[in-house]
Amino acid sequence: SNTVRVFDASGGITEVHINNQTFRGGTWVVNLSRLITPSQRISLLASQQLTDTVNLLRQNLNQAVPSDTAERLASGQPFTNRSYGVDWRFQANRTAIEASLVYAKQSYVLDPAFNLQSKFASLLAARQINPVMNWDVGVRYEHQDYATGGPLNYTSALTDLRWQVGRKVEL
Repeated sequence: SNTVRVFDASGGITEVHINNQTFRGGTWVVNLSRLITPSQRISLLASQQLTDTVNLLRQNLNQAVPSDTAERLASGQPFTNRSYGVDWRFQANRTAIEASLVYAKQSYVLDPAFNLQSKFASLLAARQINPVMNWDVGVRYEHQDYATGGPLNYTSALTDLRWQVGRKVEL
């Protein structure tokens, strides 16, 4: 069989220091992916991490490709972020399409009133126009349920045009 499967699991301990307090928690990631055809891959992901809003934002934005990061209330408190998702990716010579479904739950250490459950659906397409120019376009829907307060729904769209000006410079 020509199928390629990848299983990756890792874990550890995370420390978060906020206002002279130290919080510790388990961190783990499990990723299972399978090549369906030479151009299509499906992945399953489960993870847990003790973090805070600023660190989570930094991780989402520290990527070489655009991210459709989620809307969040920044409380300054540590929380355990658990997420489970499925991702389908199509990759051709100059075009990539990715569809994702994710369920995430944030459990706050100090104040459970900030607890949050979210469901995401996103679709992102990327096209290499020429050797130095890439265009990305995407859409994302998010449904959030806070422990206190009603549900919130977000729909967002993104697009960008990236030009590789030099070997290490992009606009």
